Amino acid sequence: MEFSKLKLTNSSKYATILSGDDMFENIENLKLQSIYEGISAASASFVNKPSHFIIYKLYGTSEYTFDNGRNLVVSDGDILYIPKGSDYNVRKLSEGESRYIAIRFEADGLEGYRGLYRCPTYESIDSNDVFRNLNSLWLFGSGAKKNKCYALFYTLMASLSKDDEHGYIGHSARSILSTAMEYFESHIFDTDFSVEALINKSGVSGTYFRKCFLKSYGISPKEYLVEKRLSRARSILDGGDFGNISDVARSVGFEDALYFGKVFKKKYGVSPTLYVGQRK
Repeated sequence: MEFSKLKLTNSSKYATILSGDDMFENIENLKLQSIYEGISAASASFVNKPSHFIIYKLYGTSEYTFDNGRNLVVSDGDILYIPKGSDYNVRKLSEGESRYIAIRFEADGLEGYRGLYRCPTYESIDSNDVFRNLNSLWLFGSGAKKNKCYALFYTLMASLSKDDEHGYIGHSARSILSTAMEYFESHIFDTDFSVEALINKSGVSGTYFRKCFLKSYGISPKEYLVEKRLSRARSILDGGDFGNISDVARSVGFEDALYFGKVFKKKYGVSPTLYVGQRK
């Protein structure tokens, strides 16, 4: 089921809160803990949810209430993301049995999200088929088949994430970004790469390009560049096959190792050197 891009609405009986569109793009260290089909309780309360959950409503209608009093109603075909640490109440609204499929997981890259989020799917996937396959593979599959759950789960995450082809900007703007991003992907780790060069490739003004980029990716071009470089740097540090921190910085496009250390610490909470020490 595909949703339009919605905002918090107070005019309806139930205020609806939807996710930021790119929340699943930076998932790392994924660990699936369980996948199961359940029957919704008439009412239930949860405090400090111990893991991340994605819920697919097979049928029935339930009302979820945040600890701040806001409400979210989910029905047949809705996908709900419940971040780790969430506090909320749930109440069944429909008559008869109400069922769902739940995916419980741990992952890095989802820090900062609190509350409940209905998730739109952006790709042409059959959500019902994906969730039922996940449930079956997890329940009846061998260890090898359970590995397929990870592949299917990442397919689901891709469908819940926003990129430059999701249609929230016009066709001409998407074309502009597409051309620029081809250049971006080819030169992202060049030490002389600049956002200005990226804008020049787009053939439009810097103001318009940044507006299109922000609308599509949710962050500025510079922030996106730093995010991608830091992600690659972290992968290199995790692998352990590098000369020194300065080499790592240059390999991902940071000519200034001090600046690299500063932005790395801001992102991950520790310096690159301490990060390596903690991994040993």
